[in-house]
Amino acid sequence: SAIVYKVSSTLRPCDNLLCVCSHSCVVFLLLPQFFSKRGRQALMAYAFILAITGPAKNTLQNMGILSQSLACGQEQLKSAVRQVVEAIKKPFYAIRDAIRTVVKSIKVIVKKIKDVLLRIKRIVLTIVRVIKAAFQFLGKILNICNKELGTPFQRCMRVFEEAILDCNAKLGPLFSWLCSITYLVQSV
Repeated sequence: SAIVYKVSSTLRPCDNLLCVCSHSCVVFLLLPQFFSKRGRQALMAYAFILAITGPAKNTLQNMGILSQSLACGQEQLKSAVRQVVEAIKKPFYAIRDAIRTVVKSIKVIVKKIKDVLLRIKRIVLTIVRVIKAAFQFLGKILNICNKELGTPFQRCMRVFEEAILDCNAKLGPLFSWLCSITYLVQSV
């Protein structure tokens, strides 16, 4: 620390010397105190404080630099991890895109198949309607024919009856027993 000198108007050359001497006197008076038990403790404490403050400042500065280094390393690690994750995700993105493409293709194919099946269903339903209409038409014609000509069984029976009558007429009463064969067929 700097020594402050008092400036006075009545300064004598010896006054400055006295001030310096008075400080030296104080130091000399305190010197035996430093060698006492308490003085040694005070000096040890002062030396300990000096010994700790230098390394402590250095340690604090090193800790600050270490924390900055760790933060920087952490950012670099985070960036590297992000890049690795992106690199790992790329095949999965490709698989996902391929699956989406396949699913879209399958959806298009399924839609086409549905359209084809619907068309086939419409065609089959149209054919069924035409067949039903044809059966109804044939049923109506069959009913008309049955009313006018009789059923096939009735026509068959009529043919056998006519055959029996024709057989009896041509063979006469002598051979009419041969016409009885037609009765067997008629009973079946």
